Amino acid sequence: MPDFGAYDFLVKKSGHAIGYAMLGLSYFYALPQRLNSGYRWLTALMMVVLFALSDEFHQSFVQGRTSSLRDVMIDSVSAAVFVAVAAIYSSNSRSSSSS
Repeated sequence: MPDFGAYDFLVKKSGHAIGYAMLGLSYFYALPQRLNSGYRWLTALMMVVLFALSDEFHQSFVQGRTSSLRDVMIDSVSAAVFVAVAAIYSSNSRSSSSS
């Protein structure tokens, strides 16, 4: 594993946070728009949490890696924030155009 010195924790956790935020957004936008945004948010978040848990479980078997519930929390919170912004934006952007 690469080491980023004094910034190691920040770089690695930020990378995880961004990756899981993008995963959450992907899940959110993949769900049908006919569902309300709150349901889509909750479903996307549950999918992210399950994926994060499975990733940490997998890491427990990889030599040189450790699994941590703290990582699951970081991943889940970042996804929850980004998907919440998307849900708010999604529910506010339903405008009708008269063309």
